[in-house]
Parts: sequence; structure tokens; C-alpha cells
Amino acid sequence: MKYEDLATELPVLRLTSPEHASVLPAGAVARKGFLLYGSDRSGRFEAYRMDLKKGESVSLTEIEGLDPKSLVLLPGESGFCYFASGRLLSQPFSAAKATPWAKVSDGFMAATPVAVSSDGLYAAFVEKKGTTHRLRLVTVRTGTVATLAEADEPMADPVVRPKRASVLYRRGTGVDLANFDGKQN
Repeated sequence: MKYEDLATELPVLRLTSPEHASVLPAGAVARKGFLLYGSDRSGRFEAYRMDLKKGESVSLTEIEGLDPKSLVLLPGESGFCYFASGRLLSQPFSAAKATPWAKVSDGFMAATPVAVSSDGLYAAFVEKKGTTHRLRLVTVRTGTVATLAEADEPMADPVVRPKRASVLYRRGTGVDLANFDGKQN
């Protein structure tokens, strides 16, 4: 569907149907000519992959409780990860089956999308319960989950630092750094 943007008067091409909600998470446009997005066109939010040349979308998931804002491309753009029903899952584009990476702690909920290290070995996310926030680190190979930091103020936007054993994240109004061993936060 093509229309004119009222603010800029430039033509805009809508890629998804206005009949359904769609979410394009940050960093979901791949160099390989596709984008990863979430849509509720099946009756609940699912992940979709759209070929940008053809404009065609393919459903990637059939899972209850998918958070469309949590969709993240994995390094190499061969797969993606996401939160669904309190679990962090990864899935290659070549398979319909997801692999569990971690579970959000009981009573907590995922507060931000996951950040994956450039080598794909680690993932970091924030979980929250009331005013308590935790920065969590997942060692992907083993499924081990560790708490790097905990505070009674908002935490968000973790970034796993390349070639460094640390995670950068927002805490309150500042930016903090947590080492993988949980020291020097």
C-alpha cells in the first residue's frame, strides 16, 4: 500500500497489512535483503521473515506468548532469538524448532530485548519484578545463567562488549559496566 507522508509529503510504501499489528524491532533489517518482524495476523504475535525484493513474508514461529519487541537477529544472520512465555529461545531460519537458551526467573519478566555477543557465545538481558531489576548473562553453550547486577532502579539496553568479558547497560540515568564475573560493577 502506497501513501503520502503528511509531514514530509514523500511517498511511503507500507509493507504489512493495516488490518494487523506489526512490530519491527531495532536491528531487524538484515544485510542479506530481508527483515525480521512480529505480526498478529495469525491471531497472536508470531515472528515473520520478509524478503525485501519480493515483499513476501514467511511465518517462522508457532509459539504462545511471543514478545514481538524481543526479536533479535543472531550474528551471521542465520537465525534469531526472542522471548516467549518467560523463556529465551533461539531458532535458525532453516528450522522450525526453537532451542531454549534460558528461563526468566520465577516472578520476574523480561524487561528488554536480549543482546547477543558478536561471536554468539553470550546473551544478556534485563528482567524485572516490581522495582527490582537484574542484569542476566547467559552462556549459550551450557545454558548457564548468572546475575551480573541487581538494583531497585530501572536497568535497560544491555550491550555485550566485543572481545571483552563485560556488558554495558543503562541503570537509572547513567550507563554502567558489569564484568562477566559480576565484579567491578
